[in-house]
Amino acid sequence: MIDKIILGKDYDWLHKLIDYPSVFLGPKHRVLFHSPRDPIITYLLTNDLDAALSHYLHILTDKAVTKAKKKKKQEIDLLIKLLENLL
Repeated sequence: MIDKIILGKDYDWLHKLIDYPSVFLGPKHRVLFHSPRDPIITYLLTNDLDAALSHYLHILTDKAVTKAKKKKKQEIDLLIKLLENLL
């Protein structure tokens, strides 16, 4: 995990908490705990700067993964259109 590489320790409990709303919200769970301000709340509750940084890294990682998935889907859609036009 990225925490271990950058911060030298894991924050698995935090990532489980951040993503817990996925149990009842599914893919739309990022409306909760994924705001750039939420790591500040993590810091205030834990008094652990590394936990806040981990929270922020989680948000950045999710955004990067979502962006990559959207790009891949756009590429696949374009390829399908090209193939349909060829056939």
